[in-house]
This record gives sequence, structure tokens and C-alpha cells, in this order.
Amino acid sequence: MADTSIGSRTPKIDGVAEFDDDNAAHFEQAPVAIAALNRDFRFVRSNRQFRELTGRSAEELQSLRMQDVTHADPHGHCAC
Repeated sequence: MADTSIGSRTPKIDGVAEFDDDNAAHFEQAPVAIAALNRDFRFVRSNRQFRELTGRSAEELQSLRMQDVTHADPHGHCAC
């Protein structure tokens, strides 16, 4: 039986599947914040909504990990 999973047909860069033009347009124009991370939780792609939400540029996000833009204790249980 042939492998028909998306990952087997889609080239990957740094562990993240590349987008074709149609998918890239949907990703960028989505009404919600979306980011793609690699296996090290580094940002490899983000859409305009995500960049607005974080207040960071695409280039700046690519130098960061998810942990760098999220609070260590999102429920306020720490004495930070």
C-alpha cells in the first residue's frame, strides 16, 4: 500500500513541511493567529495575526522559541 500521508509528499525545512502557494496564502490570511514550530520549538513561520498578537516581526520570531513568548505560568500560580 502506498504512503499517502502529507509528510511523505511535502518537502521539509528544519522539520516543518513547506507550504505551496495556496496553503501559504491561507496561512497568512487566516483570521486567527497561527505559527509553525520546528522540533526544537523554534518559530519557522508565523502569520500576520500571530505577529500582531506577539508584537514581533517574522524575523524576530524566527530567532525565538515558543517558551520565549509565553508566560511560564499562564494561570498565575507562581510568585514570579
